[in-house]
Amino acid sequence: MEQQVFFALSDPTRRNIIEYLSERSANMRMVADTVGMSRQAAAKHIHALQMCGLVVLEKQGRDQVCRFQPDGLKDLRVWLQRMEQRHLDFPEQQLSDTQ
Repeated sequence: MEQQVFFALSDPTRRNIIEYLSERSANMRMVADTVGMSRQAAAKHIHALQMCGLVVLEKQGRDQVCRFQPDGLKDLRVWLQRMEQRHLDFPEQQLSDTQ
Protein backbone atom coordinates (compact mmCIF):
# COMPACT_ATOMS: atom_id res chain seq x y z
CA MET A 1 0.00 0.00 0.00
CA GLU A 2 2.83 2.45 0.74
CA GLN A 3 3.85 2.22 -2.94
CA GLN A 4 0.44 3.56 -3.94
CA VAL A 5 0.76 6.38 -1.40
CA PHE A 6 4.27 7.24 -2.62
CA PHE A 7 3.02 7.28 -6.20
CA ALA A 8 0.00 9.43 -5.36
CA LEU A 9 2.12 11.91 -3.41
CA SER A 10 4.80 12.07 -6.10
CA ASP A 11 2.58 14.47 -7.99
CA PRO A 12 2.84 18.08 -6.71
CA THR A 13 -0.81 18.78 -7.57
CA ARG A 14 -1.92 15.89 -5.38
CA ARG A 15 0.29 17.10 -2.55
CA ASN A 16 -1.34 20.53 -2.88
CA ILE A 17 -4.77 18.92 -2.74
CA ILE A 18 -3.83 16.97 0.39
CA GLU A 19 -2.48 20.12 2.06
CA TYR A 20 -5.69 21.95 1.21
CA LEU A 21 -7.94 19.12 2.40
CA SER A 22 -5.94 18.68 5.61
CA GLU A 23 -7.35 22.05 6.71
CA ARG A 24 -10.95 21.69 5.48
CA SER A 25 -13.36 19.45 3.62
CA ALA A 26 -14.28 20.74 0.17
CA ASN A 27 -16.45 19.91 -2.79
CA MET A 28 -14.90 19.12 -6.16
CA ARG A 29 -15.40 22.68 -7.47
CA MET A 30 -13.54 24.15 -4.50
CA VAL A 31 -10.66 21.69 -4.95
CA ALA A 32 -10.49 22.42 -8.68
CA ASP A 33 -10.47 26.19 -8.08
CA THR A 34 -7.75 25.85 -5.46
CA VAL A 35 -5.39 23.93 -7.74
CA GLY A 36 -6.36 25.91 -10.84
CA MET A 37 -7.77 23.19 -13.06
CA SER A 38 -11.05 21.87 -14.40
CA ARG A 39 -13.31 19.80 -12.18
CA GLN A 40 -12.71 16.81 -14.44
CA ALA A 41 -8.92 17.08 -14.03
CA ALA A 42 -9.23 17.60 -10.27
CA ALA A 43 -11.54 14.57 -10.09
CA LYS A 44 -8.80 12.39 -11.62
CA HIS A 45 -6.36 13.52 -8.94
CA ILE A 46 -8.95 13.02 -6.21
CA HIS A 47 -9.62 9.53 -7.55
CA ALA A 48 -5.91 8.63 -7.31
CA LEU A 49 -5.84 9.93 -3.72
CA GLN A 50 -9.02 8.04 -2.93
CA MET A 51 -7.65 4.75 -4.32
CA CYS A 52 -4.72 4.80 -1.90
CA GLY A 53 -6.88 5.81 1.06
CA LEU A 54 -5.77 9.43 1.47
CA VAL A 55 -9.13 10.97 0.56
CA VAL A 56 -12.72 9.91 1.13
CA LEU A 57 -15.71 11.23 -0.80
CA GLU A 58 -19.03 11.82 0.90
CA LYS A 59 -22.25 12.61 -0.90
CA GLN A 60 -23.90 15.78 0.44
CA GLY A 61 -26.90 16.71 -1.63
CA ARG A 62 -25.74 17.07 -5.22
CA ASP A 63 -22.13 17.56 -4.21
CA GLN A 64 -19.41 15.12 -3.43
CA VAL A 65 -17.37 16.41 -0.53
CA CYS A 66 -13.69 15.47 -0.36
CA ARG A 67 -12.13 14.87 3.02
CA PHE A 68 -8.52 14.08 3.91
CA GLN A 69 -8.12 10.68 5.54
CA PRO A 70 -4.96 10.77 7.72
CA ASP A 71 -5.22 7.02 8.37
CA GLY A 72 -4.20 6.62 4.73
CA LEU A 73 -0.69 7.66 5.78
CA LYS A 74 -0.39 4.81 8.28
CA ASP A 75 1.49 2.39 6.00
CA LEU A 76 3.80 5.16 4.84
CA ARG A 77 4.45 6.23 8.43
CA VAL A 78 5.30 2.62 9.41
CA TRP A 79 7.70 2.30 6.47
CA LEU A 80 9.42 5.60 7.30
CA GLN A 81 9.81 4.61 10.94
CA ARG A 82 11.30 1.27 9.88
CA MET A 83 13.84 3.04 7.65
CA GLU A 84 14.72 5.47 10.43
CA GLN A 85 15.15 2.61 12.89
CA ARG A 86 17.45 0.74 10.50
CA HIS A 87 19.62 3.80 10.23
CA LEU A 88 19.75 4.13 14.03
CA ASP A 89 20.50 0.42 14.46
CA PHE A 90 23.39 0.41 11.98
CA PRO A 91 25.00 3.90 12.02
CA GLU A 92 28.52 2.49 11.58
CA GLN A 93 27.38 0.75 8.38
CA GLN A 94 26.21 4.11 7.04
CA LEU A 95 29.64 5.64 7.69
CA SER A 96 31.66 2.79 6.21
CA ASP A 97 29.58 2.84 3.05
CA THR A 98 30.51 6.47 2.38
CA GLN A 99 34.25 6.09 2.94
